[in-house]
Amino acid sequence: MMDLIMGLIEDYDLDINNIYNLQQIINIVNENKCEDEVINIILNKDFKHKNTILNNLAVIAFDNKIYDIVIPFLQASYELDPHDIDTLYNFSFFLLTLGENELATRFLNELLLVLKITDNKELIKEIEMNCKFQKILNNNINNEELTLKQLEQKLSLKYNVTN
Repeated sequence: MMDLIMGLIEDYDLDINNIYNLQQIINIVNENKCEDEVINIILNKDFKHKNTILNNLAVIAFDNKIYDIVIPFLQASYELDPHDIDTLYNFSFFLLTLGENELATRFLNELLLVLKITDNKELIKEIEMNCKFQKILNNNINNEELTLKQLEQKLSLKYNVTN
């Protein structure tokens, strides 16, 4: 089974437009509860698109309403690169869907900060127009300013941005 999964991941890594392979992996993971093994394969092998693979596995699991495996894939992607735009977006959207507004706000704030630093105005506007995210944007948590300052310092060091 793991050899099959490895082959599917290798094929997907070569052609990231072929999501059929990821759907097969999600089916196998759902039947066998082996998401940890799949994550280990992705993290420990020399794949070019690790974050994309992990994010797309999470999205396919979410679309198939297999919610219990979404967070492990997103968590692995976040640990691989905590500033990955797709990971931050997917994490905030998924957590908001679950009603975890405070945690979703944390990831959304990180995402908006990364987008601001990388000057991605188009995605910022898309997020502001998204009805789900408007709920968070309109009801900020009390310590948002402190959180943003901490995130800004962390990201400034990574991207060598000065204020």
